[in-house]
Amino acid sequence: MAIARLKRAGVPVRPLLRRAGHTPEVIAKPEERLSVRSQITLLDEAAIALKDHSIGFTLARDFDPRELGLHALKRVAQQDYQRAVVSPPER
Repeated sequence: MAIARLKRAGVPVRPLLRRAGHTPEVIAKPEERLSVRSQITLLDEAAIALKDHSIGFTLARDFDPRELGLHALKRVAQQDYQRAVVSPPER
């Protein structure tokens, strides 16, 4: 979401990704896992570039889950169901 927001604002993304330790190729792979630290660095860089120090709130406000499509929402719901019902945490 942050990358799309940067692109819409006309901000060059490659330098921001480089500073966060990523490449466009890595970011383009949805199965690729990014460390929390690198995600925070990327969001910090995006916040500075966009002059939006509440970027997390901005991205959440502008996000519409319907844009993911039904298949993606179904997959997320299945994972949540499996975690909650099929494999509940031990107490």
